[in-house]
Amino acid sequence: MTYNIYFSGTLEPGHDKASVQAALQQRMKLSEEQAAKLFSGARILIKRNLEEASAQKYVKVMASLGATVEVPPPLPAAAP
Repeated sequence: MTYNIYFSGTLEPGHDKASVQAALQQRMKLSEEQAAKLFSGARILIKRNLEEASAQKYVKVMASLGATVEVPPPLPAAAP
């Protein structure tokens, strides 16, 4: 099974939008406009067709940057 990663601007507790946006912009090598689009409130596909282990790693990395992502269908319970 493969997984897609979506982001709709939701932040991990204790993080602020400006710092998360800057971290995502740097990590994903985005322009300011692209980074701002991530926080538009729309559900945006940011990574597709990942194997389970890669999807779990991606979720952890995004959480460490302060971003909460969606992964349908949900990853097995081993993921945070």
